[in-house]
Amino acid sequence: MTNLPKFEKPSDYLDFGKISDYVLIKSVKYLNSEVKDLQKYCEKQLNEEDRNILEDILASLLDETNLQVLGKYDEISINYTFNINKKYPILTIKSFTFNNNKDKDTGKRQFRALFHTTTEAKIGGTTAQEFGYNFSTGQFIYPKGVGISFIGTILDGGGYLHLDHDNGYYAGMFNLNLMEKIDVTATTIFMTKMPEGPDFLSLFISIAAKFSPPVQLGYGFALNGVGGLFALYRKLNVQAIKDIANSTQSLNNLMFPEDPIKNAVSLIKQIDKTFPPTKGYHVFGPFVSLIWGGTAKLVEFSVGLFISLKIDALDAIVLIGTARVELPNEDLKIIRLNIDITGTWDLANKEFMVFGSIYDSKILEKFPLSGDMVFLIRYGKDSNVVFSAGGFHPNFFTDYNQSLKGYLPSMERLYFGLSGKHKKFSLKSYLAITTNTLQFGADASITLKFAGVKLHGDLGFDTLIQFYPFLLDLIVRFSADLSYKGWDILSLGIKCNVKGPNQWRAKGTARFSILGFGVKKKFNKKWGKKKEEKIEYINPSETLISELQNNKLEYIAPKWNYEGVIFTEDAADKLSAFGDIVIKQELIPLNCAI
Repeated sequence: MTNLPKFEKPSDYLDFGKISDYVLIKSVKYLNSEVKDLQKYCEKQLNEEDRNILEDILASLLDETNLQVLGKYDEISINYTFNINKKYPILTIKSFTFNNNKDKDTGKRQFRALFHTTTEAKIGGTTAQEFGYNFSTGQFIYPKGVGISFIGTILDGGGYLHLDHDNGYYAGMFNLNLMEKIDVTATTIFMTKMPEGPDFLSLFISIAAKFSPPVQLGYGFALNGVGGLFALYRKLNVQAIKDIANSTQSLNNLMFPEDPIKNAVSLIKQIDKTFPPTKGYHVFGPFVSLIWGGTAKLVEFSVGLFISLKIDALDAIVLIGTARVELPNEDLKIIRLNIDITGTWDLANKEFMVFGSIYDSKILEKFPLSGDMVFLIRYGKDSNVVFSAGGFHPNFFTDYNQSLKGYLPSMERLYFGLSGKHKKFSLKSYLAITTNTLQFGADASITLKFAGVKLHGDLGFDTLIQFYPFLLDLIVRFSADLSYKGWDILSLGIKCNVKGPNQWRAKGTARFSILGFGVKKKFNKKWGKKKEEKIEYINPSETLISELQNNKLEYIAPKWNYEGVIFTEDAADKLSAFGDIVIKQELIPLNCAI
């Protein structure tokens, strides 16, 4: 074993909880063997009390799930956290971390000890994250995260700061409430180090204010809040907007975030993902929150318009909106609807899409509602027009339009449910229209329970009609299961896929069982003759000539050409030299290769 250094004074190590972490960490630097050799060395250097504590720590260190130790020292990576959660009169130490991460400037490993603490007082409190001491440089490590909160008679609120000096990343979020009348939230992210170069700076600013009570606008509308954002050298990530609407239902966090200080870390991460730092791009946009329905607040919705600009052109336009409907009021919610809507115009990909999602919605607080809707127009490559409420036919993307799948988000069926102690019912449905198909379908499911007996049944269908060439794709399914206290009594089901008419085909499975014994059969039947599909070719030149011959010429003269001029009878059929002769035809596109 390699000779390890001697430590002559207490300042050579960090004494925390009577454990010589400095000895533990510093020794790793000189190891050329396994971590277990460190245990033998430290047992000679520490007293019995320290050794007892060290044994527990080393047991965790040797657990690969808690500490990563790879190869020799140059390859050893240590990053270990002690969850302490020790409370003192005004101070709580949440955790202690030591690591030997590489310094980004020098590329050498540096040993650090970091703390995560909070302080509490009657007027508020503070939180500090990742501050401590760098043993390799002998410098104090300033906190990466600092949070503060305060409560007053006129003003209360809080703030959060993230300070990453090594990476040149600084972020802050502040929330102030003035006499419970105006609530202001401000977010700022400033970056000074970027891959594009040392002189590259990135800035994000967002300010939102909400009013209580709302400002009345008339006709039942009231202004609930207003705000805006500006991003310098940041791009609008259209796909990230779609992902938020499709999965997390948190679009409102980009405008009027709930509990901003508590959720500051996750909100800042979401902003960085939605507006990533990018040279040559800028984003700005206003947003507003409105209420309709007077004091009842029947409908509350927020709308934001974000515009992404290149230095020399328009990049994308995104409209986001959230709506909450509670009828007849917040206390008696017969109908509760929550809807997220995004409208994106992506000029780079030549795509316009509107996506809506219903979530956390109920009727009579018993019947849940959910589902997604989409409207897509692609006017570039793979041009198409699509509308869907609830998704698509199961075979659509695999058999009819594979390329379209990459442009559309995953979608949930339109869902309506009913549940109780002894019964459960659900209905899922969808409707979709594309340039060449009509699709619709539904699934109904019911479950009944009584005296240990359980009856479950499913019935559903999927229909796709292709216009040209004409084709019908129909899927029908049915199943029923009867059990008693978990024991199967009777089970049957059938699933059949029928396609035609250019040679009909029925393919599927049927099953039947009783008391756990049964059979399952597959079938695949064809009937009718398959005809070759004839493609009708059109000569564009002949079509254009025929269309021009059937159209009449139109003469358009400027309005000023007639002012002060009186035409004789002989001049009625004459044309002015200042006019235009127009021929209209809409069958063949001109000025493009066919």
